[in-house]
Amino acid sequence: MMRQIRSLCVLVLTLCACSTASAATMRRVILPTGVRVILRPEAASELVAISICIRTEPDRAPFDDAAGELAARSLFSSSLNRSREKLAAGIAQVGGSIETSRTAEHVNITCIMLPAQVREAIYLLCEVLKNADFGALEAARTELRAEQANESGLPAGLDLLRRALQARPELAELPYGRITRAQVTTYFQKRYTPDHTAIAVVGKFDSASVETALHDSLADFDRPGMRAGRNNSLYSHATNYPPRTMRQPGVSAFALVATPAPPLADADYAAFIVLKSVLGDGHASRLFRRLRDAQGIGYNVGAAWQTSLSDPMVAYLQWEIRPSKGNAAPTAAPENDRDRLTPDAALSLLNAQLNGLLTDPPTEAEIIRARSLAAGRETLRHERARDRAFLLAWYEAMGVGAEFYDLLEGRLAAVTREDVLRVARTYLTPRASVLVVPWP
Repeated sequence: MMRQIRSLCVLVLTLCACSTASAATMRRVILPTGVRVILRPEAASELVAISICIRTEPDRAPFDDAAGELAARSLFSSSLNRSREKLAAGIAQVGGSIETSRTAEHVNITCIMLPAQVREAIYLLCEVLKNADFGALEAARTELRAEQANESGLPAGLDLLRRALQARPELAELPYGRITRAQVTTYFQKRYTPDHTAIAVVGKFDSASVETALHDSLADFDRPGMRAGRNNSLYSHATNYPPRTMRQPGVSAFALVATPAPPLADADYAAFIVLKSVLGDGHASRLFRRLRDAQGIGYNVGAAWQTSLSDPMVAYLQWEIRPSKGNAAPTAAPENDRDRLTPDAALSLLNAQLNGLLTDPPTEAEIIRARSLAAGRETLRHERARDRAFLLAWYEAMGVGAEFYDLLEGRLAAVTREDVLRVARTYLTPRASVLVVPWP
């Protein structure tokens, strides 16, 4: 009880600390080229965060996927107007904190700086957005190949699950070595377009000055947009994908079961967040209570859904497989001996909890707890300027509008038990499973 009271106090204090930032005024500006700009000045902030989000259609072809990854990785290596060295000096001048990430549905660039550096940062970011020239493509290619060769454990398992639910399980690796600089440039010019771009500026800045700087810097950002693709679900609902087993060094084993999840703009988005909290968020979740508490199984157990990474939901269970004496393989042991849990049994345990959400539906008390936890986690995402800027740009670029930033908490509070049961029936049947186990 005392632990719950302390957790509640921490959450209340966090919510109070974030309330000032939530009260900031947001303004949308649509530039003549079609770029949407979200301005959110915060007088109490000491920094400024600029986040650029470019919505991209999911790449179904391996060559497009590889070109897209190479483009994102080498975006800041050079431009038509600046060498690699000049770009590096420019990045250092604005504070050196620039991050680029790519998912199946968007590319994001986020830059943090002091207020005095805002105009220089805007010029640098817009220069790259318009004129990236990919001068360090080989370095990006080498880096990606090394990651492919060394990837193991959870990252490799998650990547295999993504491909399985996208009906691409046969794809062993992307063909980075066969992509030319011309193909990367073509991908960049077709996908990084004004009509798919949203820019959010959050923190201590003058709105009129920033608006003028963006207007001037992007006046010639006029590439035509791509024809919209089919609005198919990123993840298929095929159920014939057999469990895959991957080997890795060490003694830790992981069982992973993934299900499709609704996209950001889907009406079921908020209800699915609550469903995930019921299943695997915290020590009161079903996975933790029914596996770790009740049976003593699993060092790490829960459910993850990284919505901003366009991921499926993944239920996971980590345990240790100790080698047997001699040449004998590990064998099943009593149910409460977590060190002797077999991989097949681990998958069965996870699937049983997913099935239980349908056969043994959550109680109203579970829903209330999950709603509160989901709302608290969402509020924590607003704590840093960089995260606030990213969310505003992401929401705007993905079509739900930057207003979703202030609406999501209310939608989470409105989720009912019937909503959770509906999304469980819709999304939990298609599954893909991966076992990551030690070498024998």
